[in-house]
Amino acid sequence: MRLSTLALAAALVCLPAAAQMSMPMDKPAAEMKHKAIAPSASLSLVVAGKTVTLTLAQLATLPHKTVTVFNLHANKNESYSGVSLADLLTANGAPFTKATQHAMLHSYILAEGTDGYDVVYSTVEIYTPDYHTGDVIVADSQDGKPLAEDGLKLISSEDKHPMRWVHSLTKITLVAAN
Repeated sequence: MRLSTLALAAALVCLPAAAQMSMPMDKPAAEMKHKAIAPSASLSLVVAGKTVTLTLAQLATLPHKTVTVFNLHANKNESYSGVSLADLLTANGAPFTKATQHAMLHSYILAEGTDGYDVVYSTVEIYTPDYHTGDVIVADSQDGKPLAEDGLKLISSEDKHPMRWVHSLTKITLVAAN
């Protein structure tokens, strides 16, 4: 019990004050609402120090996949359509192949929203269905309608809680951790 309390205290100290205040522990998940933030107008992909910026219109022309997820905050199933993050990274210079496997396993993905919220994904979660059965997509529509309030949203179909979904997604960086 003491270790759990210490771990929680350490985690809270590491969180920015704004993030701590945005996670009320006394409200049911269904009552949690996100503050209005500027929707993303484009997506910057940073791979090997090179930045490629894609507009919403450009992303809309790429092959899409649809995932259905349970949103614990909304307490309902939601259907999102978007571009596979693995496909986006591969098309922009970061394929996961036998030749790149070692480097990719020592790398991670940093995804950022317009409000400064950011999350981390391992490359294994993004690229390899042998280890991670979910899909991580850059969604531009929900239930058949454009994400007007967000622009883009990063969704992981495998996460049981939407804490690593990024509203108003604006930047994705592949970071080498070695």
